[in-house]
Amino acid sequence: MSKEVIAREAAEEEVQGWCDRFDTALSPESSEKLIRIVMRGRITLDEKTESFTLKLRSPIQLDNGETVNELTLREPRARQARDVGKGGDVEMVLKVLSSVSGQPLGVIDRLGMKDLVIAGELFNFFG
Repeated sequence: MSKEVIAREAAEEEVQGWCDRFDTALSPESSEKLIRIVMRGRITLDEKTESFTLKLRSPIQLDNGETVNELTLREPRARQARDVGKGGDVEMVLKVLSSVSGQPLGVIDRLGMKDLVIAGELFNFFG
């Protein structure tokens, strides 16, 4: 289990602040997932660019020896949503993640399921 680096109350305030900023209401389950990850210091918001950085629980080892330790996610543009809107739900999420993170689809395909779920939760702020 990862060590807590941020107190629960501070993490709750952080997530609520994001909800207010993006005019978003989260389900209790989504909110709890994000609070736990914020407490572990794995999600930050760049207020200037309004992009989230997610430190990966399971870093991705690339074939060239480099390691991807985090993803930066920004709001998808309408064209990106249209371009990736073909295919099943999981395929669409993977394509959107690739597009908004700037990572090739091959990198996104290697995401651990827990990291994928949290990245998907962050998209609630952009919808």
